[in-house]
Amino acid sequence: MEIYCLNNKKTESFDPGVSFEEIFNRLALTLKGCPVCVCANGKIMDMGAKVYEDCDVEFLDATSSMGARSYLLGLVFGTGICAL
Repeated sequence: MEIYCLNNKKTESFDPGVSFEEIFNRLALTLKGCPVCVCANGKIMDMGAKVYEDCDVEFLDATSSMGARSYLLGLVFGTGICAL
């Protein structure tokens, strides 16, 4: 499957079932902070979520507004991610 990363504007092939964390590590991206979530096809998702189809992704850290909100909601509700 093909994953287009908005952070580096590149497309790479991955096997179905790979996690967003594995994708982030393989792409060797550098963010201001650690990634807290990913925006995949416009939907905020946990880094541990598995991918089974082509998608556009953007990895978010706590310095972005969506990343900070996701991190805060995760702290409040005790989950890894909260849908926004």
